[in-house]
Amino acid sequence: ESGWIGSPKRYDCKLNSTGQLQLEAMESITCIVSGNRNGRRLAQSCADANADVRLLNPSLLHSCASLQDGDVCVVHCSSGFTMLEAEPALLSCQDGQFVGGPLPSCSPRPCDF
Repeated sequence: ESGWIGSPKRYDCKLNSTGQLQLEAMESITCIVSGNRNGRRLAQSCADANADVRLLNPSLLHSCASLQDGDVCVVHCSSGFTMLEAEPALLSCQDGQFVGGPLPSCSPRPCDF
């Protein structure tokens, strides 16, 4: 958004205790008002990840629950699926909506039993 200056955060992907990918900020960010900014409003959170129908696909796993404005989450393939892309998708919460992508393409793995 114009009117702010600062540097983006660096993130590190780690597996949490449930085996899902989780992003952790490696450094803090400072934003400074630049120019004329008339008025302020609170940005909406992305508290309900199910509000984005793209994330309801059972072939996807994500860390997008209960995000605040500006938070970032990772979307990758569920167990039993192979991700066709080299990297998982990163989505960010911007004023109540998830932006970013595209979401990964997940191909079902054949059963081998």
